Amino acid sequence: MRVNTRNRIEMLNSRTVDILVSTMSINSKRKLIVRFSNPYFIAGQKLMVKKDSRITHLKYFNKQGRLAVVLGSTGERILRLAAPNAHIVGANSYPEAIELLKNDLADGILGDDCILDGYNQSGEFKIINRAYSKEFYGVAVRKTQNSMKLLDCVNSTIARLLDEKTILLTKKRALKEPPQDPDEVQDPLNVEENEVKETKLEDKKDEIQDVKNIEDEQNSSDKVENTQGLEEITE
Repeated sequence: MRVNTRNRIEMLNSRTVDILVSTMSINSKRKLIVRFSNPYFIAGQKLMVKKDSRITHLKYFNKQGRLAVVLGSTGERILRLAAPNAHIVGANSYPEAIELLKNDLADGILGDDCILDGYNQSGEFKIINRAYSKEFYGVAVRKTQNSMKLLDCVNSTIARLLDEKTILLTKKRALKEPPQDPDEVQDPLNVEENEVKETKLEDKKDEIQDVKNIEDEQNSSDKVENTQGLEEITE
């Protein structure tokens, strides 16, 4: 059953659905109303603009322009920390945000990098190589005693999929990347380092400071454990 960022928790707790697999970031606020599995994917908030745009940073939107963000998403929270004076154009879904950008009703979109990648398969847009967060996706179930057995099953499945590199290879297929032997996948930490080296030194410093400022604002209870096996998926 299809859900969106605004109705998914309501649909779970109203028993319309029994489990949420919905690019849902684990954080302390959501932990109060749902129970999360171990994380299965690492994402980050990035900025996507039109291909010919000269915008390179979220700070641009503090003074001018319009930035689309999906309401109820982590991007909305990150935006209020990274660019508190930005003119926000709210969208109910990513397709709606994409249409805002296409029709010049927004000058950029802040969203999960993996989702933006999916909408940019044609190369029509440009995703700025600067992450404003590091988020862990988890599967959500209702916060009831009966859900514990279901959650154990979900965690076992996630562990197996990570061990078999199934999630990583599925991501590559979805993004139409050349297939790789699971044993030949690059160390993601090295991949990230190489990407950073390709940027200018001042951009690297800005990125580090942006993420540090945001992390300082976040509650320490957002810390996610049981992340073993996730590192490769960050590439």
